[in-house]
Amino acid sequence: MPLINRPCVTPGVEVGKATLPLTYSQGLEYSAPARGTWTIMHLGLLIPETHIIFVCARCCLRGVSMSAAELRAMDRFSTITIEDSNLLEGNTERILIDGVTDIIRKLAVRPKGVIIYTSCVHEFVGSDLTFSFEKLRETFPDIAFADGYMTPILRKRITPDMRNRRQIYTMIRKAPDTLRDNGVTIAADVRPLKEHSDVRRVVQTARRPWRTITAAATWEAYQALARSEFVLTVNPSGKAAREWMAENLGMKPVALSCGWDFDENEAMLTGLAATLGAELNWKDARQAADAALKKAQSIIGDTPVAIDYTATMRPLSLTRLLIRYGFNVVRVYCDTVFPQETADFEALKTEKPALRLMPTTAVGMVRARTPENTKTLAVGQKAAWFEHTDHFVNMVENDGADGFSGITYLAQSLTDAFLHPKNARDIIQIKALGCSAGGCL
Repeated sequence: MPLINRPCVTPGVEVGKATLPLTYSQGLEYSAPARGTWTIMHLGLLIPETHIIFVCARCCLRGVSMSAAELRAMDRFSTITIEDSNLLEGNTERILIDGVTDIIRKLAVRPKGVIIYTSCVHEFVGSDLTFSFEKLRETFPDIAFADGYMTPILRKRITPDMRNRRQIYTMIRKAPDTLRDNGVTIAADVRPLKEHSDVRRVVQTARRPWRTITAAATWEAYQALARSEFVLTVNPSGKAAREWMAENLGMKPVALSCGWDFDENEAMLTGLAATLGAELNWKDARQAADAALKKAQSIIGDTPVAIDYTATMRPLSLTRLLIRYGFNVVRVYCDTVFPQETADFEALKTEKPALRLMPTTAVGMVRARTPENTKTLAVGQKAAWFEHTDHFVNMVENDGADGFSGITYLAQSLTDAFLHPKNARDIIQIKALGCSAGGCL
């Protein structure tokens, strides 16, 4: 393994010297053992009363099988193995059709829907997936089918994560006008918006029904997501899902930025309230967030802080907020800078040019981990791994937090992580943070 064993040159770049797009490395990639992010298996499990089938080579089935077993969800999961002979004989369509047919007929409970994940093998050999799905729909007219994808090889399209966050909604049928209401459906979320969500507070103040796939426990509740007037996303990865639901289900799309800047949040929440017909005053919430950050900083002091992109959709926005309040943010782990963070990136060049942007997938990160347990305070599992620290905020995708309540929640979480270390090695090995509690089972 000469590539891994060669002397390590620490990857990364100071933000003051960085240019966009970030290009840490091309080719072989590293995957840190921080597994709290959600995978395509966990996204599929969000759809109630369905069965998931993966069709791919044996080696690719290992990860998804382990994910299903870890959640004790093997009863909702099946596999079809693509062999070398199938590629040589060109019968991948027949293998998919016959395999899915056999699985469905042997299930103890007939599913309302089936999501089938095909792989890059099907792309390579030009398998006619349209034909395969048409035949399955003819054979099982009472079952809805969705096409999922395990194809990380084609990077000119939308990302695999964005694509699969869209596909989990494609079995929803447009609601008739008699069932439509003035509700709000949040799309592409995996962490339910909780008491520390001001977005949810706005919807509740407007007295509108609130719907989300994470709370859908039945097929009927899943279909009811289409009844809402609005479809709303707080995660940039939900863009494709939001656009699909607007076009195919007749819903009004709303995209929220969910950054960490006070003024940005007030503008976002005020605009949403106006759209939904709610009236709220954010003065008290803003003051509470300000006080919480000041209190946290007085406790944490100049302790080094590291942030990673899995904890929040806006890591550079969060970095700027913490720096503004006197926190010693030294590293941000992100493999790219998303368009909505371009302004934050440019601002950091002036506000803290020595801040180091670190990759997570560059092969050099294999040996870039801090060698000893440190008192660095990490936000996110990947940051906790690379910083070798047990002082970390165990958070994925904002943990259902947004607005001023989200800022207050984060400040309290920072203080708790600083004062109370936890066993990072054990915690970050668990896949899909909050999956069993958050609704995917």
